[in-house]
Amino acid sequence: MDEKLVSVVITTYYRNDGLREAIESVKSQSYDNIEIIVVDDSGEKHAAPVVEEFDLTYIPNDGNIGVNKSRSIGIDATQGKYIQLFDDDDILRPTKIEKQVSVMESNTSATVVYCGLKDQKNNFLCPDKDARGDILDLILQFNVEPAHTSTLLFDGPLMRELSPFNSYPAATDMPFKIRASAHGECDFVDECLVVKKDLGNKLSEGLEYSDALLSIINDFEHLYENNKHLRDRALANAYRRRGIDYIYNDVWSFEAILSFAKTIYYEENVDAVLIGQFLGSLLGQPGYKTVKSCGDIINTDR
Repeated sequence: MDEKLVSVVITTYYRNDGLREAIESVKSQSYDNIEIIVVDDSGEKHAAPVVEEFDLTYIPNDGNIGVNKSRSIGIDATQGKYIQLFDDDDILRPTKIEKQVSVMESNTSATVVYCGLKDQKNNFLCPDKDARGDILDLILQFNVEPAHTSTLLFDGPLMRELSPFNSYPAATDMPFKIRASAHGECDFVDECLVVKKDLGNKLSEGLEYSDALLSIINDFEHLYENNKHLRDRALANAYRRRGIDYIYNDVWSFEAILSFAKTIYYEENVDAVLIGQFLGSLLGQPGYKTVKSCGDIINTDR
């Protein structure tokens, strides 16, 4: 069977060392029919010395326009049946694209396929066995891990039809996952085929992340409007993340207390962990950390 063309869109912003390694990991794929498109968001062709070493398409932006606008530009330039969005600080294992294409070819209802990853702390995060098929509700609750940008392989024609995609300061992969899942099913390869590196300046860290989640809920209100339970769970998850971010941002934070209070308001199943977070936040960062160390808060921090 002829290999279908896969378009790999790499967005980059002043990370030439990471970019070179990312491109090399694409060039080392066991799957041969791949085109690479690099969108340089520096506004000054900072990536030019790196991309000149490779046979690929280079699109330098005139200025810094943000990662999702850059991804949309890259998507519009693709020709592949499938599209791989790829961050410049990640590495693909050699069989990543081959195995995901195989799943896409066998599951014609799938518009997106993801895989597991090895994170910056050397943890291996495997796909959730239940996160397959119609998972739009899970994604709208921000509950699908580890389906991050570089783990995803999308249906190419659909992505070109849906482009451009909303821009956010963080959680930048959410509009892609939401819109693709709204048009079809999701599947996965049960292997860790992406390695995330810690190069600093991560978009998913800090208060910007929870701000982005709240904006996403607002922007995709039409998908939540007939399901109050779904919207409440999404808000609970967003405010819980917001509370944790504020706790670690200041010694004492009214916003942290308010965020955990809102989490309790929206959360249908309030448990001891959430109560512990709220009570600990009343005492500020030291109190929160004390409660956490006592075992009342587990596996909830970054």
